[in-house]
Amino acid sequence: MPIIFSSQLLANYTMTLRTKTFLIVGTALVGLLVMLLLVSYKILLTGFADLEHQSTEKSVNRLVNVLTDEIYSLYVEAKDYSMWDDTYKYMSTQNPEFITSNFSVETFSNLHLNLVILIDRTEHIVAGITYNSTSYKTEPLPPSYYDYFEHNPLFTYHHENQGQVVGFMLLSGQLLLIASRPILPSHGEGTSQGTL
Repeated sequence: MPIIFSSQLLANYTMTLRTKTFLIVGTALVGLLVMLLLVSYKILLTGFADLEHQSTEKSVNRLVNVLTDEIYSLYVEAKDYSMWDDTYKYMSTQNPEFITSNFSVETFSNLHLNLVILIDRTEHIVAGITYNSTSYKTEPLPPSYYDYFEHNPLFTYHHENQGQVVGFMLLSGQLLLIASRPILPSHGEGTSQGTL
């Protein structure tokens, strides 16, 4: 018995086969595109995150190096002034000429200092000078600083040549680098006359 296909039946069958093939190929392509997008997104996201992390790490390392250099520079300057016979002698004589000749506007400007304080062994400030970088003038230490520095054991206790402090300090809402050292003769030994 011969099988006779009608053109209508054949058209429906062909259409169904075409539709199924299109749907299968289309779904496969969409699936591949989605996979490609997900993989690309993951690779790019990871790559950008790594680049951002490396960039941030380099910036932080640069900042740490700059701050380390500044702290070291301040430490060296504090050491030069605190281990000096003239400073040691001043703590006994309190001759104002020492302050005038050694802590001028140029000294503050060249050394990038904001303040210098000399505290004697009885925990009293014998000299306190601040530098106003806006007006380029030195000024007396504000009264509010006296209580803070005179009653802070971090800056007043120095047994012989012990008690060096270097780091950061929050003072009147400003973050300052600070170096504090005992005042000793130039050879670095003897009884401390106070703190610079």
